Amino acid sequence: MGVNVSSSKPLDLAGLRSRKGISLEQVAESTKISMYALRAIEALEFKKLPGGIYSTNYIRQYARCVRCDERQLLSLYQAAVGAPEPKPVAREARSGWMRFLADSWAPR
Repeated sequence: MGVNVSSSKPLDLAGLRSRKGISLEQVAESTKISMYALRAIEALEFKKLPGGIYSTNYIRQYARCVRCDERQLLSLYQAAVGAPEPKPVAREARSGWMRFLADSWAPR
């Protein structure tokens, strides 16, 4: 069961992680994310992360490793850096090739 990270209190990711008996070194070993980036995530200093898909991937991996709510942590990241929440692409907006792939793999 994941930990809910939304609240009015300041978020203490390092505290959540340590209460579960997981060291930052274990997270680094498991995820292959640098200690610098992990410290930035725990300090909610998202501007120190490399940006783009790398940052979202780091945050997802961190959340999974320490068993906290991935979506809520990503929402915090998106709010902090001013990134819009990703929106699903409508079926009609897909190109011909993407529509073919989606139709080919869709359950029948």
